Amino acid sequence: MFIDNFQEYISVEKRFSKNTVISYLQDLNQFFKFLSSEYNVSNNTEINFHLVRHWITRLLENGLEASSVNRKISTLKTYFRFLEREGYVKENPMFKIISPKAKKRLPIFLEEEKINNLLDDIKFESGFKGQRDKLIIELFYLTGMRLSELINIKIKDLNFNNFEVKVIGKRKKERIIPLSDKIIKSIKMIIDNKNPEDYLFTNTKGDKLYNKMVYRVVVKYIGELRTEVQKKYEVTFEKHITELGRIREAALSKGAFSAAANAEVARGKAAGLYIEQKISLTGKIEDLSIEDLEAKMKKIYEDNKVLIEGEYTVGK
Repeated sequence: MFIDNFQEYISVEKRFSKNTVISYLQDLNQFFKFLSSEYNVSNNTEINFHLVRHWITRLLENGLEASSVNRKISTLKTYFRFLEREGYVKENPMFKIISPKAKKRLPIFLEEEKINNLLDDIKFESGFKGQRDKLIIELFYLTGMRLSELINIKIKDLNFNNFEVKVIGKRKKERIIPLSDKIIKSIKMIIDNKNPEDYLFTNTKGDKLYNKMVYRVVVKYIGELRTEVQKKYEVTFEKHITELGRIREAALSKGAFSAAANAEVARGKAAGLYIEQKISLTGKIEDLSIEDLEAKMKKIYEDNKVLIEGEYTVGK
């Protein structure tokens, strides 16, 4: 199957990261096991479009997300292009393969100032561990740094005079990332506290952080960050929904039934928007900033203003 040759190709020539190489080899191993158990196929020349399509169908039937299936398809495309280039196969079975459409999850965008405010609201642990975890979140949010880049930052890569850090990105390409004054101060606190000799991010014993440890840190604090965002939305919605409820009660007391009914409709629209906005915090629909939210709530009120205020005047 020329797996060793392929591994050398993607590691040396393509310069894929260690994790990518591992993922590609795992995908191929899974594919070959399927061919062996289902069709007793063990030779590349026997693999055709129909066998590949059957494997893809099986993956989807087993509940694998389209995005994960697409990654496996990418693995096979790279593998068979390599075999074709080297002359190991005459026909590429991936030529007619169409990737399944993945569900689009819209990202949630937060402005830097708002992120800083939210980070100040989160209760990080005291001491070195809390300082380190906060710096990890700040670097991810404010620089767009990749996980592999972050854990491999060395003290010698930091340039405090120019407010920047040198990182090794995808395919071992070097790039320079600018750092804010706030992040520079946070980094200096880490260095003063732990005095790391080589890597910037370490555990309490001084050992370099590994991927899963950073992942756990991110999952823990991003959950808290989302909670803080949700609280701010809830306060905004509660203010507007309460006001519309007050208008409805005032209208009923004055016998302005159409205005009361319209206020209730507007209140219902606001409640519906609130539910949608809670869903959006999972990234499934369009996200709104607090300012956008205020504008939408105002529009709901303005759309119903004639009936709401037409039959009476709400006292100040």
